[in-house]
Amino acid sequence: VFKKHTAFVYIENETEGPKLDLPWWFGMFCWTYTLGGAVMLSHPPPKWTYRSNFDYRTYALLLFFVQGPFSFMADYVNMTNESIWHVLDRLLASPMSILTLAKLVCTHWYMPSVFAFVLDFLAFGFAIMSFTFSQLAQSNHDQEGFIFWHNCWHLYPILKIALFLTDMHILDGLSAAKEKLAAAERLSHAASERIKNRSIWSSTLMACGLYENGKKRD
Repeated sequence: VFKKHTAFVYIENETEGPKLDLPWWFGMFCWTYTLGGAVMLSHPPPKWTYRSNFDYRTYALLLFFVQGPFSFMADYVNMTNESIWHVLDRLLASPMSILTLAKLVCTHWYMPSVFAFVLDFLAFGFAIMSFTFSQLAQSNHDQEGFIFWHNCWHLYPILKIALFLTDMHILDGLSAAKEKLAAAERLSHAASERIKNRSIWSSTLMACGLYENGKKRD
């Protein structure tokens, strides 16, 4: 955790093999956490946040102001250098992973949906797999493998953004439409029951001789 370097650290005249050359888009992928935080902050919190104690806004602020910059400085700017950024990035990784898992649990505990759960589970599983292969490639000094899998790992916020927007603008819309339809059906049923009860009551009164031809007898 407190190491100031990675397996790709490059020290002139000491490091064997070529220096890791990261493409510019590798650095861009480091900012996907910041993008995720920006999307969260620019939209109303999901409904489940009102039922749980999860600090949704603080989590989004950490993604935007901390996770993105730390990732960029550690994974791109100083990937081949000894730097305190590697320590800071690792120290942040554990609590942010716990918060991400807590958010995942709260989402599906308070707003259960089989379809959304399956998509979230697949996205999270893909992220864990990508991170594992990224670490393995780094240990084996596999530069191409590391670049590929590390970028796949940083795709997770993009996947979450897609799921978030789909849930908010499509699934919530469908759910609201279903609720309105159900409410309309309940009102229609209630109106039908009132008409039915009124008809029964009128028939009863007529049978008792209180009404004649639909009019009340004097």
